[in-house]
Amino acid sequence: MSNEINYEDLLKVISEQTPEIVVADESIRQYRVHFTLKTFQHTRHVVIETHPMVRKSILQQTRLKINWSACDVDDFLIINRCFNCLGYNRRADKCNKPTVCFHCSGEDCSNRDAVACINCISFNHKIKNIHKKS
Repeated sequence: MSNEINYEDLLKVISEQTPEIVVADESIRQYRVHFTLKTFQHTRHVVIETHPMVRKSILQQTRLKINWSACDVDDFLIINRCFNCLGYNRRADKCNKPTVCFHCSGEDCSNRDAVACINCISFNHKIKNIHKKS
């Protein structure tokens, strides 16, 4: 989107120029700009958090009209992964599990040829899937 648009007017501009977007009451109009990435001289990428109804109607559009630009729309998901135990939804600085190798899922990488995922191994062990490597 253009660098000329400020964050306060963003959803207003989108809803005025794209009437298919559902922005009905005041609770739905609440949104928050997570971050922006300036990629070109006159444009930037903007990641916003909004009400689920607004998100759904925005994602149904292939492009949003913002001033004189047609902007692509994508879903943005943040998936945290620990670099210590390779688990999800935790960070290495707060992890108390042992360090795991990215290749073999062991404590020391003794065999680079044996590729194994620690999350798959743990899940299959929990559900006792006898057909999977554990």
